[in-house]
Amino acid sequence: IFSSPSPVYQRRILAWTNPATSTLAAAQFNNASWKGLYSGFMGFCGASFVESDGTVQLNTSIYQGCDAIREAAKDVEFHMCLGTVPPSAIANPNATIAAAVSLALQHNWSGYNIDDESHTAPRGTPAEFRAWVQFINAFSNGLHQHGLQLTADVQSVTLPWKYQPSDELTQLLTDSTIDRWINMDTYYFSTGRFMDALDYYSNVAMPAAKCGVGMLNRKDISDDGYVARFHAIQNSGVLELDM
Repeated sequence: IFSSPSPVYQRRILAWTNPATSTLAAAQFNNASWKGLYSGFMGFCGASFVESDGTVQLNTSIYQGCDAIREAAKDVEFHMCLGTVPPSAIANPNATIAAAVSLALQHNWSGYNIDDESHTAPRGTPAEFRAWVQFINAFSNGLHQHGLQLTADVQSVTLPWKYQPSDELTQLLTDSTIDRWINMDTYYFSTGRFMDALDYYSNVAMPAAKCGVGMLNRKDISDDGYVARFHAIQNSGVLELDM
């Protein structure tokens, strides 16, 4: 076992950024010792859903605040972040798709990341979660037709099922056409809780290939804690980290 050659991992690492951190992120990206580390960035840089009709709009002033990181990282992926999905988008995803595709192609984005933290999960009941995933699938299908990607952040996904394992939930997440679900339950708590969440999201809730692992830079994690986390990530088969 120990003499066997190690598998080749082509892990993706993406990092969230915003106007307040854009300049620092650009400096970090340009740090020579980190060359080649990042596959791309996800930016809270001025895009949002329009509540009334579900389309996507861009605040150009906020967008300009991310100029530093967009210029520094122009040769890697850039995914625009969106927040809570409004009912109007769920009811009419075609309007969302048309507006989102137009903006992405105009600004040369790689796709979108959805950070919808409504009801934590997001969505508070199984019925709401089903409708939300149906929107995610329609949105991702529309983006894929133009070579664009979609990811969405999830945490406490078992909440609508009263925190119990659910075959229906696993099927919803696994069968989705989204590129990756980014697990945010690995942000918090102890090493044991990290491993428990990683096992659930990469082995039970969805295939490892559809799972991204969200992580935070935290002063409370020891060197041993980080070694354990990355050893677990390598063995999980997950190929994307989102920092």
